[in-house]
Amino acid sequence: MTWAESFLFFTELLLTRASCLSSYIYLDSLVTLLFPSQLIRAKRSLSAKHFLINVILLGLFGIQHSVMARQGFKRWWTKIVPRHIERTTYVLLSDLLVVLLLWQWRRMTGVIWDVEHPVGALVLWGLFGAGWLMIVICCLKQRHE
Repeated sequence: MTWAESFLFFTELLLTRASCLSSYIYLDSLVTLLFPSQLIRAKRSLSAKHFLINVILLGLFGIQHSVMARQGFKRWWTKIVPRHIERTTYVLLSDLLVVLLLWQWRRMTGVIWDVEHPVGALVLWGLFGAGWLMIVICCLKQRHE
């Protein structure tokens, strides 16, 4: 690997880690309402347009994951991208799609679930916190190469 390839790999690795961590921190801030967000302030609506936008966003994310995981795509992709950064590029593109999904998601109406019992709420907040912590730890420990 040349110096330039090493520099590009290192730069992409840093971008991947930063985008992964920042997208999950942003997602956490939306869910826990710690920071104001356009998604939280958005007017609730159950329109066909919003539903279609959300389906397209989820579809893009799913298609990217499905297509880029296939061996045939990997063989073709490594003709364009060096093999040692193929996985890092996959993760970076996944993170960018998560950012797009979070940015463009349209809020839908209705309560999905509601827990009013204090013990139940405490258990769910504990599970939520543990899950968030696990995501951050896994993101930082993941080798994207």
